[in-house]
Amino acid sequence: MAHTDLEDPKFRDVEQNLHDVLRKCGVQPEILLQSLRPTRSLISGSVVVAALTGLPFIPNDIDIYAPESREDAMDYVIQEDLGFMLDDSQKTSYPEHLGFGKIKWYTKGKFKINVMVVLGENAALAVFKFHSTIVMNFVSFDGVYCAYPHLTKINASVANPGMLLRNSTFKRTMQCIQTYRERGVTFIIKVRRTC
Repeated sequence: MAHTDLEDPKFRDVEQNLHDVLRKCGVQPEILLQSLRPTRSLISGSVVVAALTGLPFIPNDIDIYAPESREDAMDYVIQEDLGFMLDDSQKTSYPEHLGFGKIKWYTKGKFKINVMVVLGENAALAVFKFHSTIVMNFVSFDGVYCAYPHLTKINASVANPGMLLRNSTFKRTMQCIQTYRERGVTFIIKVRRTC
């Protein structure tokens, strides 16, 4: 984020907001955040949106993006340090072009963690393929990154045209956009489909 954005009161309390949101999602923030360095993993999705925007919703889960070479290390943290159990019953998949090797689900009571095992070593690459700018943010060990701070601070988003124009992802993309609309995000969508 640019220095001027850090002066905005909405962004000033991001670290505290992040800790609060993670606690509401059933994890000890310090343990999870410390694990991001050795696993080279990121947290993205609704947890980061909630921390950055202050919109009044509690995320359904925590989305973690782990490089495939660090998958076992992240599994260990989630199960041994955070007390979550692997849930093999989940079968949801994401489009291949997002760069995930596989997705793993963990539960602890009503709480959920999703681990997207990213092909290659750079977990951030997946973030910029998401459905819209409101979720193009992540938390690493080193800090919170927001690709579109000016839009994010006013709870606005632009849909990713690449996701909207793919027939295979159009319906899922629109469902995601609707979820964030219901959470208070305003979307700017202009798509022209041609045959």
